[in-house]
Amino acid sequence: MKASAVGSLLGRYDAAVSVLFLGSVLSVLLFHIVREQEQARTQAEFGRHASSYVAAIQKGIERNLEVLESIGGLFAASAVAERQDFRAFVRGPLSRHQEIQALSWNQRVKDSDRASYEAATQNDGSPGFQITERTAQGQMERAERRAEYISVAYIEPLKGNEAAVGFDVASNPTRLKALERSRDTGEMVATARITLVQETEQEFGILILKPVYKSGTPHETVEQRRQNLTGFAVGVFRIGDMVEAALRDLPKGIVNIKLDDETAPAGERALYLHQ
Repeated sequence: MKASAVGSLLGRYDAAVSVLFLGSVLSVLLFHIVREQEQARTQAEFGRHASSYVAAIQKGIERNLEVLESIGGLFAASAVAERQDFRAFVRGPLSRHQEIQALSWNQRVKDSDRASYEAATQNDGSPGFQITERTAQGQMERAERRAEYISVAYIEPLKGNEAAVGFDVASNPTRLKALERSRDTGEMVATARITLVQETEQEFGILILKPVYKSGTPHETVEQRRQNLTGFAVGVFRIGDMVEAALRDLPKGIVNIKLDDETAPAGERALYLHQ
């Protein structure tokens, strides 16, 4: 074969290889462009879903806080709110908020008033009532003597929450920390994750506390708030129930949901996981 013919053949071969190589490069570039566009679209869609989920959870929490505000107003405005008053007042909110495990009035009781408080509650239809605490083994027993107690005086619905009646919320360090912060700031405070007294499964709960002070007394300073505290309006929540109720109307199976308490010690931050 002549040199010119060989050169011509090699030239055509090189051209074919170049075209093939260029086509491969363009295919790879196009693949990356399409993949990046798909990733961007997926990320944007995920962002929209995530934002809607976060907004729904926040809105659900705000609705529950409004319920506690109203209960706090009931006890702040009345010198004495009887058990039947409380039951009638919370019936509506409980029917509308299925995610609420319970609503309670937790009364501040000084040790000097303990005997009369227990006797009055027993005479009010709760025979055998006493201020209780939970042992390390999880059993409920009569609370040891302390300067004061934060006792669950009323709780609704009563069915399923009987074990909480009389419980001294301040007997637990986690609850006590939140109680003191709420009392001193005058603001609603949520506890760190806890196992509810009435919990029968392995799910974490929280209490949201609304402090209430004696009607007509000042509570502008920390000292005044400590002096004039009468008790707490309390919302009892299983975290899973609260989250799932808030997301009831959103599509399922779109994103995984994990809630952590970033203020808690390492190893105690996980609140809820849904995959």
